[in-house]
Amino acid sequence: MRIRISITLTVLFFVLTNLAGLAQAENWLQGQILKNHGDMKKPDLNPNSIVGLRMVEIVNALALKKASAVSQKLKELRTYVSGQPVSFHVDWSFDGTEHYVQTEKVFARYRTWLADLFAVVQSNDRAALLAALDHVQASYKP
Repeated sequence: MRIRISITLTVLFFVLTNLAGLAQAENWLQGQILKNHGDMKKPDLNPNSIVGLRMVEIVNALALKKASAVSQKLKELRTYVSGQPVSFHVDWSFDGTEHYVQTEKVFARYRTWLADLFAVVQSNDRAALLAALDHVQASYKP
């Protein structure tokens, strides 16, 4: 089920960015994150998918040339992850998003940094994930 949700969300994001535009994708991402943050007892998405959406939201902010918003989004991501169980890890695939980052000129300045961000999801547990997020946040230069 998680893989299907992740694939569906990734496809939906691709459609939004390519047909509706990045601004529409930004609105959709923010809506999904807020909707799932508001009712933590019955969220529509699992925590893994919420982390994936938050990371895609960071990529989208850079695509919209809103680099100044990324630091806050990283803080929000870290806060969300810190509230997860100790065994929490992310199994979201960013293959399509990574390809998008590698092929679009708008990301040229941030490609290396974004590769580090995508590597964060390879962490095995919450502590490693938080340490990796701290490293990525410290190395971010708007």
